Amino acid sequence: MKIFKDKINNLYNLIKEDISVIFGNFDGVHLGHKLLFNELINSHEYKSCVITFDKPFSKYNSLYTLDERIEEIKKYNFDYLIIIESDSNFYEMSKENFLSFLDSNQTKKIICGEDISFGKNKSGKLIDLYNANKYEVKVINYYEVDQKKLSSTLLRSLKSSDSSNHLKLILLEGKTFSVEGKVIKGNSIGRTLGFKTANIDIDVKLYDSGVYAGTVNYNKNTYLAVISVGLNETLNLQINKRLEVHILDFDKNIYFETLKINFYYYLRQPKKFLNREELIESINNDIFLTREYFKNLK
Repeated sequence: MKIFKDKINNLYNLIKEDISVIFGNFDGVHLGHKLLFNELINSHEYKSCVITFDKPFSKYNSLYTLDERIEEIKKYNFDYLIIIESDSNFYEMSKENFLSFLDSNQTKKIICGEDISFGKNKSGKLIDLYNANKYEVKVINYYEVDQKKLSSTLLRSLKSSDSSNHLKLILLEGKTFSVEGKVIKGNSIGRTLGFKTANIDIDVKLYDSGVYAGTVNYNKNTYLAVISVGLNETLNLQINKRLEVHILDFDKNIYFETLKINFYYYLRQPKKFLNREELIESINNDIFLTREYFKNLK
């Protein structure tokens, strides 16, 4: 990957071949950003280019340093990375001049979210890209978590929240998290619903309640799993949170065995269902989404 870093007036006319572009702060390099990264790296019509800025526009502290952002971007092996150094020329640049900057670097395709903004006071919007009538524009749906758009602002909010969001934050940043624990006897409620679950003897009071897609390592094998952290609100309500795992395509007696549980993906919040039928339907959907997640991960 070729990297250019300079003030914007010195970054014109650097690239001499047609490129597809994404641009933004990419602070936190979370899963929403990675949707754009994956679309760019799989867009083969033109060379790939990421444009970012040395300093986020936000008045809040950055989630990642510039060096951390660069290291994350490097993992994708894009063709070009342009880092714009902040100065008055950049902050005062009109939306028209920013597009002229893109044009000077042979931009043919722009990949973005529907809320894209650029130029002074964020005056440039998606409609301006279409109206320019010179780019192929690919709009990516934003990543949602609990019916909210995943953004750097949301990550900051989770980090500053009084409640623990550490596990959710790790996964939303595109990382994984693993724990080990021994299987203990539970109340066998899952078995009556048609879903055997392994209750794990581990303190999860600091873990975010929720349902997660993950895997389980047992006896040198890896199995897909739906992982639940919560109070079992529909049936068998608990005082303290517990961790339960439904291991897919697995039917062995593993009481008192030690499992390694790997969290990959946050599926949804816990919910109190009206009846067993609703709960069963939701569990089946969790299983489907877990299989789909790992199928798409390959």
